[in-house]
Amino acid sequence: MPFKQYVVVGRRLPEQQLVKGAVDDTLYKMVIYAPDPVKAKSKYYYFLSQLLKTKRSTAEVVAITEVKERDTTRVKNYTIWLRYRSRTGQVNMLKETRATSVAGAVENIYQEMAGRHRARAESIQILRVQETPSSQCKRPATLQLIDPQLRFPLPRQRQRASKQSLRTTFKAKLPVTTITK
Repeated sequence: MPFKQYVVVGRRLPEQQLVKGAVDDTLYKMVIYAPDPVKAKSKYYYFLSQLLKTKRSTAEVVAITEVKERDTTRVKNYTIWLRYRSRTGQVNMLKETRATSVAGAVENIYQEMAGRHRARAESIQILRVQETPSSQCKRPATLQLIDPQLRFPLPRQRQRASKQSLRTTFKAKLPVTTITK
C-alpha cells in the first residue's frame, strides 16, 4: 500500500465555537501519511480528537492537499520519530531509513515496523520526519549504505555478439553471465 503525504487543514464547526461570545477561527493543520485522502481525513479526525475535545460531528476538514516530492532522483537519509501501540503499552521510537522521497521513507518504516515489531499500520503514529545529512546518521543499517566506496556486483549480464554475422537465434551452449576481469 503506497503511502502519500497529505496536508490536512480543519477547524471546529462555527456552532461549537461560541464560548462566552467569542468566535474561535483557529485552523489546525497536520501532515498526515496515508494511502488516499479518505484515510488521511480519518487519521486527521483521530488526531484532532486527541488534541481537542472534539469529534467528527463537531469539526470539519477545510482542505486536503497531497504534497509531491520535488526531487526523487537522488537517495536521501531520513530520520523518523514515531509512536506505536505494542502489546504492553506505548513505545516511542526513532528510526533511520534511506529513500528517494518522504512518502517512500514512511512506507519503508511501516514495512520495517510490521516485520520487526509486528506493529499494524493503525497502531503506528508518525510524529516527525526529517531529512538528515550523512554525517549525522547513527544507525548501522543506514551507515553501511552511506560509504562512497560501496559497490554492488552486476549479475546476469549477457555478453552480446560483437558483429551481426556472429548473432544466431539459437546457441548450442548456455550464456556466460559472470563478469571475469
